[in-house]
Amino acid sequence: MSDIILRQVDDQAIATLEQWFQDIKLRCRLGGMLPLRDWFGYIQAEPDHFAWIAYEDGQPVGYVDLEREDKTTASTILLVNPALRGHDYGKRILHALLTQPEVTTLEQVEAIIETDNQASLHCFRDVGFVDAPLEPHQDHVVRLVYKLR
Repeated sequence: MSDIILRQVDDQAIATLEQWFQDIKLRCRLGGMLPLRDWFGYIQAEPDHFAWIAYEDGQPVGYVDLEREDKTTASTILLVNPALRGHDYGKRILHALLTQPEVTTLEQVEAIIETDNQASLHCFRDVGFVDAPLEPHQDHVVRLVYKLR
């Protein structure tokens, strides 16, 4: 098994993601990122928002992003190439994310995941994210937190 390498999103990566977003499950979960070119234009303009494509042996296997909320906390979004689901890429991508310089200065990283997205919940929990309280108005989601300190 090769290491997962994270590289900043570029035009080629956006084209790959556009193909992945033809998957109905992915579109239903993360459709708020569409249209992708607008989404990445927004991220590039935000100094505290980072986006990476995950590669294994030169092949794109997933996407992860990180948005710093303040100096101690950031939130993340993860997606795996739909053709590679169920092969532990999500866990491996999260492990790679947690070693990025943009993360190592934080105290915690959090993810908000829909309660019916059992695969993602298991993935994040297996990496060490734990359940945390939600804001009162948040229904049908789970907040998971990974403590770095």
